[in-house]
Amino acid sequence: MNFVLGFAATATAQPRPEVIGTSELVLFWASRQADGETRGQALYERQRVFARDTVATADRAALHLQFNDSTELRLGENAVVQLDDFVYRRDSADRLAVSVAKGVARFITGRMQADRIRIVTPVSLIGVRGTDFSVWVEPDGRTTIWVTQGQIEVQPLNGAPETVGAGETVAVATSASPVQRNATRPPPDIGLGPARELR
Repeated sequence: MNFVLGFAATATAQPRPEVIGTSELVLFWASRQADGETRGQALYERQRVFARDTVATADRAALHLQFNDSTELRLGENAVVQLDDFVYRRDSADRLAVSVAKGVARFITGRMQADRIRIVTPVSLIGVRGTDFSVWVEPDGRTTIWVTQGQIEVQPLNGAPETVGAGETVAVATSASPVQRNATRPPPDIGLGPARELR
């Protein structure tokens, strides 16, 4: 009898997700959907976010997250981003992986080694070298990336990588398209700016 009860408890036990950061600013409305849940819940300022959460914003909304290594993720309106993986222990196991499904997001890297950060969109993979850059994913997956500081590497999912430096804007239309240089930057989104301008 004890064996059966013990087995049942072990079989249903789930590891607790790791806290990876907090919401520093919520403008209008944002949500957080935990891994395995079918619906999201409203996300407020100073709430924790966890590995494998999906966060989203509404029309005219913004959400700023700060991860445990001080990396900032700023979302503009109508964005959906999955926080795939985060480990920060100041050793060789550090990693941050984020998937931007749609909308606009800005990344400002913190203390984590930049070469351990990966951003995925429906058509591209972005490798980071310590920087400040933004990503805009349209409903059809087309991705535009512009770099404010530093340098990144942009690779179509089925193509060759290209290095993109500060001041450059590039786009990837499909997973098999080459990186398009001198792309048109999308209209400004207030969610990408500093929190002091939004309060």
